[in-house]
Amino acid sequence: MSLPKSEISEILSAMGDILTRLIDRVEKNIEFQPFERRELLNTLYKQMCGVQIDEILAHVDNKHKLQIKRGDTDKNNTYVGQPGEITMDTDAKTIRIHDGETTGGVAMARAIDTIGDWVVESQLPTAENNYTWYRKYKSGWVEMGGLLSGRSVTFPIEFAQIPTLVFGNYSSGTSNTPQNVYNEITTAGFTGWRTRTNAGWDSGAEDWNGCWSAYGIAA
Repeated sequence: MSLPKSEISEILSAMGDILTRLIDRVEKNIEFQPFERRELLNTLYKQMCGVQIDEILAHVDNKHKLQIKRGDTDKNNTYVGQPGEITMDTDAKTIRIHDGETTGGVAMARAIDTIGDWVVESQLPTAENNYTWYRKYKSGWVEMGGLLSGRSVTFPIEFAQIPTLVFGNYSSGTSNTPQNVYNEITTAGFTGWRTRTNAGWDSGAEDWNGCWSAYGIAA
């Protein structure tokens, strides 16, 4: 299909006018203002397409959203996309990248909260809290510890089940005699007992020296 000579002449005339204005601006080193560039494009589109760019934009519905090719897992698993093509698995809620060869493409990783864990709450050891520290993770895992002070220790965070409790090396605060610490432990804390090498069982009337740590899932 060819254009009538009259339309071709009008288009060439419009293009010639635009080129003349462009050359004039370049020679005078004058930049086009945004409204001038818009006017030139409107003139050219009007001659070539019968409608101005402004008229086209006025009919564009900004509510339209970009949607990529999509389908369920079965459809994605059998699909061989073009190199660089993206598809969505509507079942797994994942994006797949295609290379033109691999059937099903390559699924991209989901958000990090499904593949990792990180600290959401913590406390640093200070003199005010008897050097008790803890780290609570998003998964619920808790690590904590501190210095021994007296026979009973209350955990800063309660556990869902009795945790794993670990003691350091200890000695009596008065006799410096090595001690083995035994404990009655609950999800909320523990009470210590110890054996002296020279005095058998001792309920722990003396001050303790040493440290403790506990690990498990928070309540």
